[in-house]
Amino acid sequence: ESKTEVGVYSASVLISDKNTAGNGMKAVKVIGKDAAGNSAEASVSVDLRNFTEFDLSIPKDIGLIHIPLKVTAVGAETKALKTVGDLFDALGTANVNFIITRDSKAGVWRSYLGTQSKGTAADPALADDLGLITVMKSAVTLSLKGDALGTDGKAQIKLQKGTNLVGVPLR
Repeated sequence: ESKTEVGVYSASVLISDKNTAGNGMKAVKVIGKDAAGNSAEASVSVDLRNFTEFDLSIPKDIGLIHIPLKVTAVGAETKALKTVGDLFDALGTANVNFIITRDSKAGVWRSYLGTQSKGTAADPALADDLGLITVMKSAVTLSLKGDALGTDGKAQIKLQKGTNLVGVPLR
């Protein structure tokens, strides 16, 4: 019972990690029963959000990486990683020199060099098939949390004629 309101109770519910239900609005039936056997019930809607956790280890010097999630948290911090620039910021300027991507359609390599590259062609959105080359001052491990990229549990790798730099989606 609440310490400030008589007759108000709260409870916590933990969804099992073996849950296989899809994301989305779910109806939860709540039944309250007192010691005398009186009961009442109500239905509450909740937005179920399943997520995946992934530790991304990036080596010092040159690394080939891929972000397989629509990232919603980095470590304990709620933080979206939507672009190469967001990843650069999460890695920290003390750790990363630059990040290289391949624009297969234009047939060019692009280097994200820091804030001067924000919002440019060198700052593409992280996608389910985007591979990255990192040039690091120090090794870094990021603990990422989010939804697997793709649609309806499926991701596609779109190859262009010529050289491609791709990442492999989560299964």
